[in-house]
Amino acid sequence: MIIKSKSIFFLFISLISLVYGMSVLVNHFFCLNKKWKETDYSFNQVFLFFTSMSLFLFVIHYFIHKKNKEQLGFVFLATLTLKVAACFLFIKEIVNVFEKYYAFVYFFVFLLIDVLITVRLLNKKD
Repeated sequence: MIIKSKSIFFLFISLISLVYGMSVLVNHFFCLNKKWKETDYSFNQVFLFFTSMSLFLFVIHYFIHKKNKEQLGFVFLATLTLKVAACFLFIKEIVNVFEKYYAFVYFFVFLLIDVLITVRLLNKKD
């Protein structure tokens, strides 16, 4: 089961790695490490939060795809609503403006990853 679907797993891991690498480069290039020291959450904590949310959605969507592919679109809307609520609660507690903007950008980047992975699952032929 997992062997046949390793391309979707590889795509997910590749996208997460690409986003992390680009984020580290942006932090280094713009010297944002100084700003991260002034925040409540570290760069890695914010990244880990959004990565774990996307991983959670990916696992749910993968199992729904295996069980009942026709329901995946509805499940995506429901899980996306839960993700938006969780991200809102996470961002709401952030006081630092820099950190809030960074989390907001991460929200949209990981939303794009979630949509891309779900579209790949929907278009996948078993």
